[in-house]
Amino acid sequence: MKKIGSVFLSLIILLSTLTLPSVADARDPIKPACNSVEDRETAIVSTNTSPTPILSWGINFTSLGATVYGSPITVSSIYGSVTKPDLSVRIIPPGTIYAPHTFAWNYLFHGSISNYNYGSSSSSLASGDIIHLRFDVDGPTSVNSVIDIECRIP
Repeated sequence: MKKIGSVFLSLIILLSTLTLPSVADARDPIKPACNSVEDRETAIVSTNTSPTPILSWGINFTSLGATVYGSPITVSSIYGSVTKPDLSVRIIPPGTIYAPHTFAWNYLFHGSISNYNYGSSSSSLASGDIIHLRFDVDGPTSVNSVIDIECRIP
């Protein structure tokens, strides 16, 4: 019993030394700023911060995307959230982000967001927010995948 108590005490000591990230650590530098362009050949994001931040995003498939998914491709939002600087998370209803769009593989699936609804409230993007958008991608080849865009509003 003494050995079990010793292991338990060691576990308590280990857990008590666990350091959770501070608010600053959670916002910066973990997520890239939204004014960067992701070089995945599938997602492009940019932001305009004056007077209110607006996140513009686009999903652009390469010819490899046409091979993988076929054509036409359907893109729709399936999840959205905004994490505020105080680490509170606001879930955005997917249907308010991007309704299903079906176009040829070379179409630029695009949109923007500045104001959003969550629960029974609404808000606007602000500097320091981390936005996460998830999109479902489907094509006639039965390949189905998701594309995530997650970044920090500068």
